[in-house]
Amino acid sequence: MADQLVIAGRAFNSRLIVGTGKYRSFDEMRRAHQASGAEMVTVAVRRVNLTDKSKESLLDYIDRENFFILPNTAGCYSADEAVRRTFADPSNAPDYAALDDAAVEEVARDREAAVLYGWRPYMHNPSLTHWLHRVSVPTLVLWGEQDRIVAPAYGERLTQAIPGARFTTIAAAGHYPQIEQPETVAAAIETFARENRR
Repeated sequence: MADQLVIAGRAFNSRLIVGTGKYRSFDEMRRAHQASGAEMVTVAVRRVNLTDKSKESLLDYIDRENFFILPNTAGCYSADEAVRRTFADPSNAPDYAALDDAAVEEVARDREAAVLYGWRPYMHNPSLTHWLHRVSVPTLVLWGEQDRIVAPAYGERLTQAIPGARFTTIAAAGHYPQIEQPETVAAAIETFARENRR
């Protein structure tokens, strides 16, 4: 098809993206997805049951053979809410409107890299913990102490699945500790690298 949408090397025939909220039931959501003709569905990570396997999960009602899941880690309803959830101190949020074209392109390339490295295996995939035991190198997991997008408890759970991994929270930081506390993040990485030099 000539008019495909290509994201990180994956081609989509439909540009329609459907969501998972506001349905009366998971079954109604599943039927709406099937009727839509879409190939992508956004999922608010904070609405997904990742811990209690005895309870149903909305992921059980998404046809993952035919729908590509796009994680909406914030589950926010406005830009202001997204900033409040993302940053421990909202004044640390970049003013994207004030950035010149080169800076905006740099931000876009950073996000594109996150998509490239984070979509396979999916960082938001609840079965990711079943893969992490294969990691055989020293691993440091850094997490913003005040992350209100993905709670530190989730990072701890992932860390526990990696043999010998270390989990460290970064004080006074939210979802992007490297933006809010770059010196602290760099120092933690440098210290870990020195301690694990081979």
